[in-house]
Amino acid sequence: MFEQVPADYSFLRMHIHPPSGGDTLWASGVEMYNRMSRPMQKYLQGLTLTADQTNNLVSAAKKGGFELWTEPRGHPLNSGTDFTPAHPVVRTNPVTGLNSIYGVGLHVQKINDVTKAESDYLKQMFLDTLTRNHDMQVRFRWLPKSCAIWDNRSVYHAATPDFDDKYERLGVRYTGVGERPYFDPATEEMENAIPLADRILHANGAAKEANGKGANGQDAAREAMAIH
Repeated sequence: MFEQVPADYSFLRMHIHPPSGGDTLWASGVEMYNRMSRPMQKYLQGLTLTADQTNNLVSAAKKGGFELWTEPRGHPLNSGTDFTPAHPVVRTNPVTGLNSIYGVGLHVQKINDVTKAESDYLKQMFLDTLTRNHDMQVRFRWLPKSCAIWDNRSVYHAATPDFDDKYERLGVRYTGVGERPYFDPATEEMENAIPLADRILHANGAAKEANGKGANGQDAAREAMAIH
């Protein structure tokens, strides 16, 4: 989320896992959006957020004795050391055409163009909706060599910090680069009237139109795709 063109899919394989605890929780941003009232959905569609991890990443590099990679990180727009992009609060998934709340987590600094009190309220509302509704979550108990794949555009995840420090938890994660986040207003009309397969076709076309072609588009993203 702290890149101009953030991650799409992630694949995680767990190699070493504690005997108990250390599970991973995933929660659906799509279901979170669907549980909002229609007036609230319409309001959120017009908002953007600012993500910020610049200080944390610069500090981590300084502490670890390494330099941040400033060349394109999977996409030409992901360059330099400024990790403060603006993204829509409601994001359309280009594969499914479904909308989700995208403004949750430690990466989110603020909701733009509202007061600080309003921004804090919205961020807390998102977090409460995500954490207090267990029926929109799934919990995965890892075993050695277990694998998981998920779509960061529509799903949130977090490890459970409930295991003793004497145990090691080690996995290898691969992440791809997606497209620049966008909201497609046409999805509102399609949600209940058009079959999912047709929405997917529309979503693919809308993603290309929103991102353009060439250096800033999906074509360049695919050509410059990097696995981290």
